[in-house]
Amino acid sequence: MPNYGPIEYDIDLESPGKRVDSLRLTHSDNTNAFSVIPIPIAVIANGSGPTVLLAAGNHGNEYEGQVILRELVRELSAHDVQGRLIVLPSMNMPAVRADVRVSPLDGGNLNRVFPGAADRGPTDAIAGFVANVLLPLCDAGIDIHTGGNMGTFVPLVFLCRCDDRAVFQKSAELAFAFAAPWTYLVTGIEDEGGFDPCSQTQGVAFISTELGGGWRLGHETLSIGRRGVRNMLAHLGVVKAAGDAGVPLVTPRYLTNSGSNSNLVSHSAGFLETYFEPGMCVNTGDVVATVHPIENGFDPPTILTAPRGGVIVSQRTTAHLRHGDIVMNIAGEIAQSDITAAVS
Repeated sequence: MPNYGPIEYDIDLESPGKRVDSLRLTHSDNTNAFSVIPIPIAVIANGSGPTVLLAAGNHGNEYEGQVILRELVRELSAHDVQGRLIVLPSMNMPAVRADVRVSPLDGGNLNRVFPGAADRGPTDAIAGFVANVLLPLCDAGIDIHTGGNMGTFVPLVFLCRCDDRAVFQKSAELAFAFAAPWTYLVTGIEDEGGFDPCSQTQGVAFISTELGGGWRLGHETLSIGRRGVRNMLAHLGVVKAAGDAGVPLVTPRYLTNSGSNSNLVSHSAGFLETYFEPGMCVNTGDVVATVHPIENGFDPPTILTAPRGGVIVSQRTTAHLRHGDIVMNIAGEIAQSDITAAVS
């Protein structure tokens, strides 16, 4: 059986047909003595066409993508596909099992260790398997995220800039095809070791998403994700377009993280009271939140103001706040033509 470090796999990645299997991550520690952790993988291939990698569960407490990709594999047969789909619905299964963001095996944040390595522990091995075994087969891909338990995002597609103009243009086309309510143009620099820049460096057109967040699955964000993945695959010619494919549910809007002071960071601990919701606009200096003290419980609260004007992209969901926690991310709104100009 072939292996990549501690990951063994025998799924056929090449032949036509539909196959569902698991990668086997071997790991031994005080909790997982002599254990094999299965990481689900599916391959659906038929005829000629692009190969697309669909991934979710990069962070274990982000649920929507894991549901969407499991549904998609159940729904599609090989005859529905023109090309090849490689699907990892719970890529970071150790974190998924524990319902936490990062791996309980080694504390690794999977979305910060790409391109990974075979000999640096389980999290690096998962990233390395994807980067070294799967991405060389692929033409395009998507990594479906949400805000997790601690934050809520407007439903958006992340579009990372990259030096290769052709790859960036194809990535932008994927973002437009997904037709999320928001598209967020980011540098990717702040996400060193991220899945998106690793894929684009290998010539793979790639996007990621943030679809809401919180402790529960949201019907609206699930619907946006289901539709968006199908739209993207139809754009690539891998599946047939639905009757309403590519028709946005709302008028799309566009954001960028260029500019300073995008994050509002709390410099005090306490209970967080917020006055705005993700998707709302604020001006520089607007009072956006209050932090009610915990330790010195009768001190006056701390007032937080917006460090810049723009749209609230994400906001902390939980009320218990520590010194240094990010309360919200604010981005500047741009036009679609600004993204097109960035491509050219």
